Amino acid sequence: AQPPPPLPAGLAAAAPIPPAGPGVGAAPVAVLAAAAGTSGAGANAMGVGAGMDGAVAAAAATAPSAVAALNCMPVGSGPLAAERCLVELQEYHEGALRERAAFRRERAELGNRLVRVEHELQAEELIGQDLARRIDTLEDAIRRERLLPQQPPGRPHEGVSGIAEGLPPAIDEEQVFREGGPRPTPSEALAAYLERLPKARGQGCREHLRIRLRECGIRRDAATDGMASSLFPDEDRGDGAVPSTRWYGGVENGGSNGALPSALHNGGGFRRAAAQEDSGLTSLGWAQRCTLRSHLDGVRDVVCDSQGAVLVSCGEDSLIKCWDLRPIWKGTPQIEAAEPYATIREHTSPVFALAYREQERLLFSGGADRTLRAWHLPDSGSHSAYGTNLTAQQRSWRAGVMVGHTDSIWSLEHHPHLPYLASASADGSIGMWSADVESLACEAVEMRASFTVPSDDSPAVSSGALDVPTCLTWVPWESTQLLAGYASARVATFDVNRGKQVVDLRIPPSMSAVGSQAGVAAVTSACCHQVQQLAALGHADSCARLLDLSSGKIVCTLSDHDDAVTSVCFDPTQGNSLVTGSHDGCVRTFDLRMGRCRQRLWVHRPKHDEAIHSVYHGHRLLVAGGADGSIVVLLPSD
Repeated sequence: AQPPPPLPAGLAAAAPIPPAGPGVGAAPVAVLAAAAGTSGAGANAMGVGAGMDGAVAAAAATAPSAVAALNCMPVGSGPLAAERCLVELQEYHEGALRERAAFRRERAELGNRLVRVEHELQAEELIGQDLARRIDTLEDAIRRERLLPQQPPGRPHEGVSGIAEGLPPAIDEEQVFREGGPRPTPSEALAAYLERLPKARGQGCREHLRIRLRECGIRRDAATDGMASSLFPDEDRGDGAVPSTRWYGGVENGGSNGALPSALHNGGGFRRAAAQEDSGLTSLGWAQRCTLRSHLDGVRDVVCDSQGAVLVSCGEDSLIKCWDLRPIWKGTPQIEAAEPYATIREHTSPVFALAYREQERLLFSGGADRTLRAWHLPDSGSHSAYGTNLTAQQRSWRAGVMVGHTDSIWSLEHHPHLPYLASASADGSIGMWSADVESLACEAVEMRASFTVPSDDSPAVSSGALDVPTCLTWVPWESTQLLAGYASARVATFDVNRGKQVVDLRIPPSMSAVGSQAGVAAVTSACCHQVQQLAALGHADSCARLLDLSSGKIVCTLSDHDDAVTSVCFDPTQGNSLVTGSHDGCVRTFDLRMGRCRQRLWVHRPKHDEAIHSVYHGHRLLVAGGADGSIVVLLPSD
């Protein structure tokens, strides 16, 4: 065997090559070949002669660390030095992979932060546009106010008498907008006119009818008085007397309650009296269109899209059902036999709450199984309930799973502008979740933040250390504030941006309904007005209350209920009416301008002392879900 040729001067000085011997002469070649990316067997195949220069050059060019490792190689230990060199190269490779993974994570976090900032910027732009619209409306109202003729105080407008006394005269739009200002939309003009209406009428309808009959020369006799009594049975008499049917529109202000007649406290008597008095009150308002039956147990929540084309319901049978409401608007006569076009069966326990984000057609559900699930809402046009591949369709609807609560989930509320979801659970926490598509793509979405309130050891609260939230609603005029109702009759408002509690209000026991015990006025539902700083609260003491969020005081209590109020919602079109659902089976409509009940409809039968669980008020329809497993759809009456 010939001795190997000498190495270059630099390498030879740094790492002298040991003399050839058994198992020693070929070791540097194998080490350099491994550092250059070739196998040890390949290096032996090249030989020890002329291939030595090429191996050394390749190793010096591609792996300087390997050459540095050779500098520390002890003489006579070739295999051990080669193994050490390979270990160092492996550690270097793993470190590079870790740096690359950290870079990718940092890039993903920056991308998510950029998306959140874009969403917040979009929400701020929408808020700015809404503020600009409100400013324009106020300027138009001020301009009209200045153009109105000035009247002496206490003097009615000319040409106005009777019931119209104190009302603003008709506004001449040509005169008002002669200056070239922008013409408001019909809804803005109506809102501005309603603001000018007096809160209470100066004269009752009965007195106004008598004045008109006197002006026409018609003699007042018993027949005329009887006709007026039949036309206006619930109007004030004008002499300060309380009408006999005051219980129907019972409204208490400042904590004064009016007791219901004892004959109406039982179920049958209440329904018979309601049917008798509703005969003259259902001509205006809502009329029942159809009843949907498919759930095997009580319906706990219902939601619709903005167009009123799709209805989604959930119930105690652990099912979520999707309904196509387009045949209702087409006048289909067989709508009573309609069936859901899709049924979601992923939950293993009763489903209590739903939330819908229409921008991305995302549906959220939660219930007794302590998990939140997100779904892609199926399209009624492309899906068939009797298809052949239903299992694959069920998998395609899944959008994500959110894990974080340790007890049943009672309420869900999605932010109207931002991709955030709020949940109220029986474990005493209010959870905040990221509800965008990118966040839901993870295997299990974790809770971003939670809010808790210590318990005051109230009898209405369990023996735990935290108060139990029962309902949620976002505050429209404050995009970062969330209002929550609790089982202890507490109402709290949280600033989710700063992570702190803003308002903490307790309903005093003195404001409970007559005959109820203190501490049983648990908040069951909540809803905020779209324009005014007003919130409607449903309570377990058979009352619905209006809360002024600016002052933190209860301004009105609506006590015309025979059982717990389970759902409240404002009219989204005009905002001057409130719809309530109760366990007595009736849906009531209250006129907020007059402060009394305008219509009452009995739509659900009681089951185990429960009747109506949820009421949804849309732009064109009203939907009520009850314990009898049915869904009642009501439309505006002609």
